[in-house]
Amino acid sequence: MKRPLPDISDQKLVVLLKRDDLKSYEALFHRYYDLFLTFTKRVVREHAAAEDIVQEVFMQLWLGRDRLDEHRSLYNLLFTMTKHRIYDHFRRRYNLEALRRPLSEFDAVSDEAESPESGLEAEQLRQTIARTVPWRHPPQRRTIFALSRQENLSRQEIARRLGVSVRTVDKHLELALREIRLRVKDFQWVLLLFLFR
Repeated sequence: MKRPLPDISDQKLVVLLKRDDLKSYEALFHRYYDLFLTFTKRVVREHAAAEDIVQEVFMQLWLGRDRLDEHRSLYNLLFTMTKHRIYDHFRRRYNLEALRRPLSEFDAVSDEAESPESGLEAEQLRQTIARTVPWRHPPQRRTIFALSRQENLSRQEIARRLGVSVRTVDKHLELALREIRLRVKDFQWVLLLFLFR
């Protein structure tokens, strides 16, 4: 099948798209769909979920076509939209469960980083978490967090060791993670990429 309008720039296609031109939308879809699907599959590691995310991005592109700015990069817009949809996907799916992974999983990040910048961001993230946990939390919360993240103990094991309820352990982990999330909000994208790889 011949792809529609293959030689027209993104800028011109956006101008046409703002005029409700379906062919320009199809051209942009064919130009970027596979690229963003491949990227999303690498992050979420589920083909069906990746397809849903990218299709939702393109649906939002169509629905918000009248607000597009042809002077801005469409690629960057699609990337940002995709990034936010991936974040929403993980937030809905994993919520606290995923954030309970041990911090030791961050140790290999620098070795596996795809670029010096992402390695640097991962190191900054690790340092931010390390600074946040020991100094900002009460002693019991620091202990619970350390047992969970550094010794990889389950919530039940921590409760038994400290003589507290599992609910107390859960509450302390939730509060510690909430504080960390506030401190690392600038690193959310890096956090997602490495928590869910």
